[in-house]
Amino acid sequence: MPNYVVIESMKDITKTFLGENKMTTRYLTTKEDNQRIIANIITKLDELYNTNRTLLEQNTLPAWEAVQENWKYMRELEARLVERKNPKIYKEC
Repeated sequence: MPNYVVIESMKDITKTFLGENKMTTRYLTTKEDNQRIIANIITKLDELYNTNRTLLEQNTLPAWEAVQENWKYMRELEARLVERKNPKIYKEC
C-alpha cells in the first residue's frame, strides 16, 4: 500500500475591503509521485540550463531572447521545486 501525501497550497481567490480571502487547495498524491515530479522538474531545469549555454555561444539577438524566455520558465520551475520540497506543505496520512 503506497504512502499518500496531502499537499496544501494557498491560492488567492478574492480580495475584499476587509481583507484577503484565501482558498486552500488540497490534493492527494503518492509520495513516489511527488518524488517523480521533483525529478522531472530537476531534469527540465538541467535541460534548459544546457540549452541556454548553447544559445549564448551563438551570440545573436534571437538566441539572447530565447535565453530570456528560458530564464523566466526556469524561475517558475524553481518555485515549483521549492514548493514540492517544502515539508510544511504536505504531511503523510
